Amino acid sequence: MQEFENSQVESGEVGNEISMREFFSACLKHWVWFAVSIVVCAALALLYAKSKMQSYSSTAYILIKSSDGAGGNSAAAVFSDLGFTSPNNWYAVENEIYVLKSTQLMDEVVEKLRINNLYFVQRGLRKVNIYGKNPIEVQLESSIKYTKRPKEITVCPISETEYEYETDSISWTKAVYGEILKTEFGDVKVVKTPFFTDGSIDEPVYVNVNSVHGQAVSFCKILEVKKADKDAVVLQLSFTGSNFGMCKDVLDNLIIAYNEDVINDKNRVALATETFIVERINAISKDLGGIDTQIERLKVANKMPDLQTAAGAYVGEGSKYAENVAEAEMQLSLAQYVKEYIGKMKENDLIPANTGIADMGINSMIESYNKEFLEYSKMAATSGAANPVMIEKGKALATMRDNIIRSVTNYCKTMEIKVAKARAQENVVTRRIASVPEQEKEISDVLRQQKIKEQLYLYLLNKREENALQLAVTEPDGKVIEHAGGDSEPVSPRTLYILAIGVFLGLLIPAGIIYVIFWIRMLDMKVRRISDIESVCDVPILGELPSKGKELVGEEVVVNETGVDPMSEAFRIVRGNIDYMLEERKDGIGKVIQFTSTIPNEGKSFAAVNLALTSAQFGKKVVAVDLDLRKGNFSKYIGMSTLKGVSSYLSGKTDNVDEIIEKGKLHHNLDTISLGAIPPNPAQLLLNSRFVEMIQYLRERYDYVILDTVPYGLVVDSSIVNRSVDMTIYVMRAGMVDKRYLVELDKMYNDNKIKNMSFLLTDVPMDRNRHGYGYGYGYGYGYGVERKKRKRRFGIR
Repeated sequence: MQEFENSQVESGEVGNEISMREFFSACLKHWVWFAVSIVVCAALALLYAKSKMQSYSSTAYILIKSSDGAGGNSAAAVFSDLGFTSPNNWYAVENEIYVLKSTQLMDEVVEKLRINNLYFVQRGLRKVNIYGKNPIEVQLESSIKYTKRPKEITVCPISETEYEYETDSISWTKAVYGEILKTEFGDVKVVKTPFFTDGSIDEPVYVNVNSVHGQAVSFCKILEVKKADKDAVVLQLSFTGSNFGMCKDVLDNLIIAYNEDVINDKNRVALATETFIVERINAISKDLGGIDTQIERLKVANKMPDLQTAAGAYVGEGSKYAENVAEAEMQLSLAQYVKEYIGKMKENDLIPANTGIADMGINSMIESYNKEFLEYSKMAATSGAANPVMIEKGKALATMRDNIIRSVTNYCKTMEIKVAKARAQENVVTRRIASVPEQEKEISDVLRQQKIKEQLYLYLLNKREENALQLAVTEPDGKVIEHAGGDSEPVSPRTLYILAIGVFLGLLIPAGIIYVIFWIRMLDMKVRRISDIESVCDVPILGELPSKGKELVGEEVVVNETGVDPMSEAFRIVRGNIDYMLEERKDGIGKVIQFTSTIPNEGKSFAAVNLALTSAQFGKKVVAVDLDLRKGNFSKYIGMSTLKGVSSYLSGKTDNVDEIIEKGKLHHNLDTISLGAIPPNPAQLLLNSRFVEMIQYLRERYDYVILDTVPYGLVVDSSIVNRSVDMTIYVMRAGMVDKRYLVELDKMYNDNKIKNMSFLLTDVPMDRNRHGYGYGYGYGYGYGVERKKRKRRFGIR
């Protein structure tokens, strides 16, 4: 992927930003990768959607009624004649949400529907829940412990009488229907159901076996209960499962269980009140029997058969006060009964609400205590004793109970004061009839006691009937507005959504790979392509030379006058670019071109000899001079003599330049001058005036003077030669020079420290897709020549 280019350089530093234009260009060039990736990811997404178990959702709505609605069974409704009612928000909607989500209710639903075991069959790539239509049933002979994950057993009917099964740790085993099996999770029995048909044979049924409570816990996590609106008292119940019918049944039965639980709570209060009233009636009935006997005995002893007529004349004036005393003593008796009952009650007993006490505060406190106690009982069914909420509620209940006892005690004291006051008033009247015989006074006291007991007895009988009536007409608090329903289509998996994700991943994966390659390329600090130079330097780029093919390995002179191979075409392009960078020869004076590089082995001598030959093939008179006075690779490449050369002329051993020129060795228009013997002092020889004289002599006789010199900066030789040249071709081999060095070269170019410098990049890997067109800058290599088409793989040719 040679077109992946590094980021731009700003302010003289190598940049680290990825060009989005180049990134999208690379993505467009490798569209085949994206097409393949999209197809593969979309296919995998579709397979995933087809293999994922389907989920269905059902929704129901219920209205939470307040306790003062029709059919309510609160203590306020029973004792409404005493002048108090319960608050309208006795049931808080938020509290009912937690009640509906309790595992206690879900336990009842799971056990009623027998869905602690779920049955599945394979349909295509996915498993399907066959709730209500399972051909076989797994019955637990012994309860299993609660587990976070259900146990699995696979049952495959093989005939009308036999089947095979396997569990997690047991291989396939044959058994008979109705036979008790010993499994790792307990004793089970497999039986046939009315849905068993011939088609059920050889079709495996996958059974998830779980305890009732374990399945209830799982369902509670799925169940969603929330207010339909922030200001409404309507609750929305939603349940999601693997079978639509099962979801509906769970919600419907959950609402039924909730209403039954509410009715049971209300009836508990009524039953406790009934018990209290019956006990009081029995006690008062005995007292009335004793009083009647006492009156009868007094009448007989005093010979007073018509006691009321005889005493009427004496007690008429005091009847008003007697009624006040009776009323006060009745309330005192009721308060003492309640106090006595609370003192003997157990911690799990409710306080009777139907007592007849006229104090509204006491009745309200008893009602609140019963409500809190019922909520505490529900929480105790699903929470441990160490639960902080349970501890706090227990303390609150104890406090409420103590407050009730204190209030009843204070009420008793109040009634005692009231009774004493009433009796004092009655005594005033009694003293007025002091003359009445002692026997009549005694009968009057007994009659008063009889009247008190009769009033209390009749009152309690009336309350017992009211309580019984309300117990019979108790209504639930949850009114169903909309039964469980919903769309029978599965809510998941969402095939189109999953497919869209697959397509997105199909786009993202190859894009991510390309992006990573860009980052890797960006981290590569070596110059590998022309764009690396262009992004850092203002130095003109003469061109680039491709890597040698296998057929050119070991060859140094590679251009052919009639060749259309990539290498020959590349040198022709470079030679043509030189014409644009140098003025035409004037007054018979040729142009001197110096070849240099950063380090050895960058192809400097290779480029010099082949560019000189290419210029000669274009009809130019060219001389190539080996000025690498330290190695002389140029001379070795073309096999020139080492007896006479540049070193001979510069050292003064030869005075005539023509004696060191070798005519037409490679081409009739190309002459060469070899290094000669390697001198011990190359820099001193180049500083000799004979060097300038030699260059001037060659200018006058040739169109181009090609100078192959040593790497620039390693030794001073190239700097000395550069004073006498017209153009400097700075050769770089792809993958050898650090990009950061380009900044220094750019500075030298801008400061004119190197004359008319241009870059020539060598050993560039060929890639027809680079830059979006053929090799080089739009010229294309091998134009007009038939080539075998190479196979494309992953979008790279």
